[in-house]
Amino acid sequence: MQRSFTTFWLITALLCLCWPQPTRAADLCFCAATPIWWHSSTPAAHEVALFRLVIERDTLAPNAILSIFADTRYEAYLNGNFVGRGPARFSRQHREYDQLSLGDLTPGRHVLIVRVQWAPNFRRSESERPFLWALLQSAGQTLTTSGPHWQTQPLFAYRSDAAPVHRWGLIGPTEIVDLRLLPPDWSLMGTESPWQPAVAVEVTPARFTARSIPLTVEVDIPIQRISTGWLGKDFVPIELLSSEDQARFQIQVKHQTMLTLVSLQDELTTNITINGNQLIWRPASERPPGIVTASYLANVGTHTLHVTGLSERPEGWTIFISREGLASIPTLNATAHAGRR
Repeated sequence: MQRSFTTFWLITALLCLCWPQPTRAADLCFCAATPIWWHSSTPAAHEVALFRLVIERDTLAPNAILSIFADTRYEAYLNGNFVGRGPARFSRQHREYDQLSLGDLTPGRHVLIVRVQWAPNFRRSESERPFLWALLQSAGQTLTTSGPHWQTQPLFAYRSDAAPVHRWGLIGPTEIVDLRLLPPDWSLMGTESPWQPAVAVEVTPARFTARSIPLTVEVDIPIQRISTGWLGKDFVPIELLSSEDQARFQIQVKHQTMLTLVSLQDELTTNITINGNQLIWRPASERPPGIVTASYLANVGTHTLHVTGLSERPEGWTIFISREGLASIPTLNATAHAGRR
């Protein structure tokens, strides 16, 4: 009995060793390319850089594949055409690069543009330092790799002090862009500003493997309408900045009107008063959960909206007030946050 049991496990072990395994593309060697950035100094909290590589081909390069990774996010364009973005979620010990199909590179000139955002966060990616890594191959042959021969320049169109999307720092900074500083053809030629050679940077060694999950363009994502609503064309936002713990806002009313306020259901909302009067907040009808509304009968003249506790909201606070009866529309302030969470 003991002999039969031993024989069974020996045969099982041999079958496991000899049984054909699923085929998988071999992981590329990270040392085959040089990680680059637009400088080698200590990075700011949020940076965006543009990289350009001009590819001159004398012969056809069939089925070109761009293997690419960036800390933290990238978008790649070939001759002005979008080819992909990424990478997938990664850690400091394990990084997954993308393999983007560029099609056939015909004889002639091709321009590869890559926009990279250094957007460190705590959940999606364990960022270490900003860098771009790329390897271009065709028919098993390496055409080019990232290195100092690439051109680069910083993109100052992005606000460097942009607030996080979420106050816990789970996702990264918001993207606040001054389009006046971003030429419309940047993805094709990379702007007309002077270029500089890319800088090789030191990166902590980590395991690099091919992406283990599909790209989003490879996954069918059905769209289902859950609800419909309106943005509130009859309302205007009032932004309350957090430079101090409390703020006052003057409201000019040209005729008697019922002011309607809309806000998130939050402790800070209960601190809002008008002319020293507390407001009674109720759940807003036909609105998503967590949205509350209050009303205040205002006569002609100036009324003071007052709120305390702003020091607990470093990104500030926004409420909406009905437009009807207002003598002037409140001025929106340019802040470091494109929205509110």
